[in-house]
Amino acid sequence: MQELTLNQQSKQWVTSYKAPLKLSRSNFAAITFGKGILVSGGNNQEQGVTNSCEYYIADAWTDFPPMKVKRQAHSMCFYKGFVYAFGGMDESNKQLTSIERLNPTDSQQGWELVCEMPKPLCNMGLLTYDSQIMLFGGVSIN
Repeated sequence: MQELTLNQQSKQWVTSYKAPLKLSRSNFAAITFGKGILVSGGNNQEQGVTNSCEYYIADAWTDFPPMKVKRQAHSMCFYKGFVYAFGGMDESNKQLTSIERLNPTDSQQGWELVCEMPKPLCNMGLLTYDSQIMLFGGVSIN
């Protein structure tokens, strides 16, 4: 897996190998919160779709509680003190409607399933705006 960083002065992308992810993956979700980066789910060439999560802080990746559901092509956000994971696809490529969340200040409690989306979606855009979580686009093929 190649990790790139945009050099703000030169406006060039440079290879960054400070600390590669512990589990190589594609089709994952990533967000920033606190002073770090959280990566969740995705697809690993050997293990397939995963529910594992890693948090990057102080130039190192550490394990974070795994999600309840293995998912790839999902979206994630940090909203009102919680990390949320939306939809995606499971290991049989079935699209998901599930939404789960994690309180990162009490991560021992782990992720919890909170509700379902009205239809299964993957590869959607997501943002928080005006005290709301908004999903845009995506693919629904089930």
